[in-house]
Order: sequence, then structure tokens, then C-alpha cells
Amino acid sequence: MAWVIRNRVETGYRGLYRYQDVVLDPWQFSAFNPNSPKRPYFTSLTPTSDEPGWQSALRIAHHVKRAPVEDRPFAEKTRHFYSEQSMVGQKQPAWAKGRAPVKPERSYPIEAKRFRFYDAVP
Repeated sequence: MAWVIRNRVETGYRGLYRYQDVVLDPWQFSAFNPNSPKRPYFTSLTPTSDEPGWQSALRIAHHVKRAPVEDRPFAEKTRHFYSEQSMVGQKQPAWAKGRAPVKPERSYPIEAKRFRFYDAVP
């Protein structure tokens, strides 16, 4: 997910060029959807919050943001993903219908039911 966010920032997807704007863009990342009960919790966290997993997530985000482009596991146009595990009542989002997921360009272990990545989605 972190690389999808970086790809969106670097390509100005939906006219957004800041990480915060990309993450909080409505209906793009389910935990931050305007009606999500998780949104207030996640938006209340700070760099010093000691919630389980939060510091690990920050380390991953920091690493991906500063990683050299050669470390990019997907093409820059890979700006969408979904998790079958998080899709309630659906197998895939409408934008994924008729599209095949892309595989990483480098060796990355990815659980197919957990993450499916897509490129060239408008």
C-alpha cells in the first residue's frame, strides 16, 4: 500500500501531490473514508503514538518515501490495490472488473487474497 501511495504522489494522481492529501482523498483508502468508524481513530494518531502496529507502519512509510526509485516493486503507474479480505459483500471493486492484477517487478511475497495491485486505472 505504501508504494501505491508514493506512486500517486509522484504522478499527481487526481491532482494531489502531498502524502496527506493522497491518503485522505475521499473514497480512496477505506480506513479514511468519510463515513468510516476507523477514520477518527487513525487521524488522531501522531508520530509519537504507541498504538500496536503504528510505529511499524510509520517505519514502513518512512522507508518507502525515501527509498531509491530502483527499489520500487511496481511501475509508477501502479496506483490501485484492494484486499479481498476487506471487501464487504463484493469480490472486487468496480474499477478492477475486467482488469488483471499486476505482479511485482521484483521478488516480493504478496498474499493474493490480501493484496491485488493494478496499473493504468483512470
